[in-house]
Amino acid sequence: RFVVASMIKMIAEALSEHAVQHGLSNEDVFGQIDSGAAAEGKVSESALLAFLERVPGLCSRKDLTFSQEQRKAICAQLDNDGDGMVTKSEFLGLFLDSFVCIHSISMTDGYDIGTSKNID
Repeated sequence: RFVVASMIKMIAEALSEHAVQHGLSNEDVFGQIDSGAAAEGKVSESALLAFLERVPGLCSRKDLTFSQEQRKAICAQLDNDGDGMVTKSEFLGLFLDSFVCIHSISMTDGYDIGTSKNID
């Protein structure tokens, strides 16, 4: 699962770069998967598999060439509800970064730590 997540991260970074270079939004990139299905807000696994096969050429990055098995694993991980379709929100989740705080921090009622009080 970690390997698939790292492949997804590579694809997301490349597609983000592609979008910036061509003045596209992430929604526009979703529309490039299958314009008809994208208008409905979801694309089939087969459309996404075909798109993932085109990504290396689209982004000019040969390192994004994955086997059919790897592309299927990517689709399965993107399809959060397992219905065989990838929704626009599932696809746009590719471009979100999340962070986990591993140390506790104190919140204060002001910017100056020396004169502020902790908030419970």
